[in-house]
Amino acid sequence: MVNQKNITELLEIRSLLEQASNFVLVKFERTPHIKFEELRKQLKKDEAKLRVVKNTLLSKVLTKVGMGNKDMAPLVTQVKKVRDNSALLTLGKDWSKALNSFYKFSQQEKTLSFKIGYIDNQTFSSADMERLAQLPSKEELIAKIIGSMKSPISHLTHAMKFNTQKIVYILSEQSKKTSY
Repeated sequence: MVNQKNITELLEIRSLLEQASNFVLVKFERTPHIKFEELRKQLKKDEAKLRVVKNTLLSKVLTKVGMGNKDMAPLVTQVKKVRDNSALLTLGKDWSKALNSFYKFSQQEKTLSFKIGYIDNQTFSSADMERLAQLPSKEELIAKIIGSMKSPISHLTHAMKFNTQKIVYILSEQSKKTSY
């Protein structure tokens, strides 16, 4: 007979995956509850959620959800091989902030690490997830692009004003000398 608790958990996991199109499977070993709650608070600021899941239940949900989606096929096969304790990290629209937050937290708390990720309809390994987490956010990239576009203009403006500023400086020094 099927356990009602497992059915409820299956439905909750499925609704989480349907709400968030980007998610990461995270490994944790003997992580203290206090640290988990700290991580959850940080992730909540970045519109992400962390939930501990059973690997078998997650595999069943992904199999059902991934039946119509060919992009999920590699993810489903990799999740079936997962053995250690797992948590599901569901990400918001701006997934880079949440990934970066988790990565920084995992650097301090060595019991946490990436397993598998599914972002923008692509499956990523743990090494790829670490590289993605280290990338700058979208806002940072936009600021860098604008800064690099603005830089030549500001240099040109400074170069054009330099000669007039130099003349003003020379004239002011001359006026000080003649006033004595």
